Amino acid sequence: MKNKYLYLIVFVFGVLLYLNTIPNGYAYDDYSVVQDNKFTRQGLNGIAGHLFNDSFFGFTGQKNLFRGGRYRPLSLITFNLEYAVWGGNPHVSHLINVILYGLLCMLVVKVFSTLFKEQLVFAKFKDFFLSLSLMSALVFTCHPIHTEVVANIKGRDELMALLFGLLAWNSAIKITTSLKPMHIILAGLFFFLSLMSKESSAPLLLLIPVSIYCFRPGKNSRKAIVMASISLLSGFLIFMLIRQSVIGWNVKPSMPDNILSNAFMYANGFSERYGTAFYTMGQYLKLLLIPHPLTIDYYPFYVPYIGLTNWKALLPIIIYAGLTVSAVLFTYRRNVAGYGFLFYLAAIFPVSNLLFSIGPFMGERFAFIPSIGFILAFVWIILKVGEKYRLKKLIPYFFGSLMLLYSLKTISRNFEWKDNFTLYTTDVQTSKNSAIITRFAGQEILTRLETEKDTLKVKKYVKLAVDYLEQAEKLNKSTTETFLLGNAYFNNSEYEKALRMYAETLKMNINYSKAYGNYLIAVDKLLSPELKIQYYDQLIKIAGERYDPYYKKAFIFGRQMNNLDSALTNLNRAFLFDSSNLECLSALGVVYAMMGDFRKSAVYLEKGYKINPADEGIVNNLIITLTNLGEKERVKRLINERTVKP
Repeated sequence: MKNKYLYLIVFVFGVLLYLNTIPNGYAYDDYSVVQDNKFTRQGLNGIAGHLFNDSFFGFTGQKNLFRGGRYRPLSLITFNLEYAVWGGNPHVSHLINVILYGLLCMLVVKVFSTLFKEQLVFAKFKDFFLSLSLMSALVFTCHPIHTEVVANIKGRDELMALLFGLLAWNSAIKITTSLKPMHIILAGLFFFLSLMSKESSAPLLLLIPVSIYCFRPGKNSRKAIVMASISLLSGFLIFMLIRQSVIGWNVKPSMPDNILSNAFMYANGFSERYGTAFYTMGQYLKLLLIPHPLTIDYYPFYVPYIGLTNWKALLPIIIYAGLTVSAVLFTYRRNVAGYGFLFYLAAIFPVSNLLFSIGPFMGERFAFIPSIGFILAFVWIILKVGEKYRLKKLIPYFFGSLMLLYSLKTISRNFEWKDNFTLYTTDVQTSKNSAIITRFAGQEILTRLETEKDTLKVKKYVKLAVDYLEQAEKLNKSTTETFLLGNAYFNNSEYEKALRMYAETLKMNINYSKAYGNYLIAVDKLLSPELKIQYYDQLIKIAGERYDPYYKKAFIFGRQMNNLDSALTNLNRAFLFDSSNLECLSALGVVYAMMGDFRKSAVYLEKGYKINPADEGIVNNLIITLTNLGEKERVKRLINERTVKP
């Protein structure tokens, strides 16, 4: 079987594995790059917006939201192109991701077979399993840890970063056989495009020259390494110059510290900060070998805080120390496994939280590029073990079984990326005790309630929303959790509990307008007038004096408790905050009239009449008041004016 057919097999394999993502909608952070991104929605006109701003600016309107800023314009520009042609169509976006993944996997075969000088021409099917290049590519293709990148439309940045990174690698390898300027230029150009997609490919700056040293020795190897390094470094420096010019050279995050932007914010000192980081590094190894269960959420407290003396931190420290020493020694000896582990370590280190905090503890997308090195080392070790112990006949069964299990897991995981509701309500079962996914699941269930008509489902969803959001509020109390929990209680007709949560929200942020508005709505649902007055007084104490609580108190005192004095006191307070409110002016006129003070009644009703002469309530009450004052001419004039109106 010739090379071109083998490349096609890998491409088709990758596409088939993710074919079931195409019917999916938007999920997770897809909204940040497409639907809710103002630059993307502008189509071709929004391209400049992505090029000259932090990559989250189009979504949040804030510059440099996260530490160090984010600059990934190339992947975002592809969404502009899509939007210009198809509008906001998630199925097209998923299809493009699938095709890019198939091409990327095909490039893995190409790069490895060129690097290791493997002739991919096989006479027998079982020989496929003895090929380092092909087996590494096939295991990479079906590995379930990649589902977050491919099934998540936003994962386009990782796909393009690796795709262009592999093209840069391929061009750099060609320099070893021909020092043509075209190969040198293309290596730097592709690496630049890779970085413009996402910075996660930056370790290739080191790893590509090292691969040439290890596996393409020869009379031109030194020159090739130097020329490839210069080319890649040029691409890197141009990218960094553009990036920092756009983002700035002294970037401070605009987002206040929270558990989403800094998962370590509750860590107890140095030990838990770095113990937890090493623990998560151990989890990456576990997921690369046994990718189950998978989840979008690796935040506290699903991932616990671990001290450095805990064996869960110590064991990864020992393993990584061994891997690091082995990687350096065996790479120097041009060993494939050594290089594979060096690749993994160099690629995972920037997202390890050891050098700086990246936000979350870990994420499956962060293992996408590093997995190439790990899988290469893993496949090479299996092949060598089979060769050493004469187990070659078993190798096809081993890899066949592994690929079958990985493929089934990948396909099943893809279905869970259908939409936010499916994804969050699935992953909340995995990431138990997480402060983030419990909130996401609760919030998404509340959104589903807005359109759900089935009474039984509504009851079920309300209970789930309350359960998840109660847990989220206990784990990470912020305005978002308390506000959403208030909404959940409201939907469950637990109005006093809802009011307590809205009150907590306002205590943390007095300007949270939605919490203020929902508080007023929840008070209206209470049956007891006395209880309503109590909660309005609480609102005034928490959020300060404003029009609404005073007017609503006046209404209750006047209409429900027949206490005109208290009604008048509160109406006068409300009037101080909105002296042109017709509702208030009319009520003042009526209350003064009911108390026999028609002069004051007329003053407020006249003010209301000047603001809106067409208001029937104001006109009628003014006629009654003026009649009681004996102003017959004024009454007559008002009646005539009302009569002649069209």
